[in-house]
Amino acid sequence: AAAALAALAYGVYRLATHQTEAQRAQRRLNEALEASAASAAAEQVRVDALFGTLEGATRGTRAYEEAKGAIVAQYGDYLKGLGDERAALDDVAAAYEAVSQGVLRAARARAKEAYLAKEQEVFEKGYAKRLEALRKTLQEKFGARGGNALLKELRPVLEGQRRIDEISAQARRRLAELNETRVRGGLFGNAADTYVDNRA
Repeated sequence: AAAALAALAYGVYRLATHQTEAQRAQRRLNEALEASAASAAAEQVRVDALFGTLEGATRGTRAYEEAKGAIVAQYGDYLKGLGDERAALDDVAAAYEAVSQGVLRAARARAKEAYLAKEQEVFEKGYAKRLEALRKTLQEKFGARGGNALLKELRPVLEGQRRIDEISAQARRRLAELNETRVRGGLFGNAADTYVDNRA
């Protein structure tokens, strides 16, 4: 009964920790979305200024051609779907919509790239910490040589390159020997560590 209670307490602890990690990931996602919106809004102000200059100029004048050239120079890629970039600017409303949508897509793509890079960094740091903790546990149980050998065999499994049933029989026996789960600080907050027999 004590083992079951200890296992339950450890499960609740892991769930709480996981939820905290999920909350941090959600916060990072929200920040990335806010950065995307801010970037798009700032760029849209520049688009509005350029198109405002174009609309304020008289067709055929030098000011009109300069405004048209500035838009094509900065946002020509977004106008390509409308045909010839310079000709596309003859329909100012369609050109404005194409550029605005292009700016929004580009801001989202930049935010997505930055978010994914950050998440990869967070994952790698967490993975490295967990891998080191596993290494320590295995070395404590099987010695430096035995622990490192078992970790070497487990690493492809942890990285999704191999299935657990593909490891050697010796490695499976060693894993079976790991029949205790250590819970730091005890189940009830005392200073002693609690060991839970996973066989119960």
